[in-house]
Amino acid sequence: MVRTDPEACSSGFTREALRPEVRNTQLSAGWQQVVNICKWLGHGQVGGLHICGNEPQFTRLPRLWKHGRPIKAPSVEEPHAPNDFALKKHVLDLMEWVRELEAEEAEVFIDVANGLPVHWSLDGTDLYFARACDCPA
Repeated sequence: MVRTDPEACSSGFTREALRPEVRNTQLSAGWQQVVNICKWLGHGQVGGLHICGNEPQFTRLPRLWKHGRPIKAPSVEEPHAPNDFALKKHVLDLMEWVRELEAEEAEVFIDVANGLPVHWSLDGTDLYFARACDCPA
């Protein structure tokens, strides 16, 4: 199944329009954990997320900041989120950005809003291009 992009013009397609739908269960355990952390935070930040070989590693725990927001009373009819769901563009963009870093190892900082990564950057100067990754294989 291919996701369609409502902003794609009639004369061509954007890269997002041709991107196949990716489901949470298709991700590695590390990326599933990142998605779960973002969902749990709702609004906040993840700092010092260790990336090695384009994969999140949790041998060094990231720092988490959860921001307050108005509390919505839970409804009895409100279903729990399924474990298998299509990933939003925000998550796919973050994964693509990490892949394009082409770094052996990096520490990443992620801003989270509404349970989704909305901004990300390198955390300090922890980017290593020329040395072997010291994380587990």
